[in-house]
Amino acid sequence: KVLIANGEIYNHSALRESHCQGYGFTSGSDCETMLALWARHGNQALLRLRGMYAAALYDPEGGEAVLIRDPFGIK
Repeated sequence: KVLIANGEIYNHSALRESHCQGYGFTSGSDCETMLALWARHGNQALLRLRGMYAAALYDPEGGEAVLIRDPFGIK
């Protein structure tokens, strides 16, 4: 899976603990949390993000692309 993102996810630490246990994180990046959340739980899980962000997620195996941004359109 591929992620291009800009912004800040305020609740990324809580999401890692509650929804991404056992995921092989390689950094402390809030954006990596976004990728893990999507990989594990799909598009609906992205509604749990709190912050200011814009992102493009791509799954080359399934050919799916998802574009998201924060609900207030800050990014």
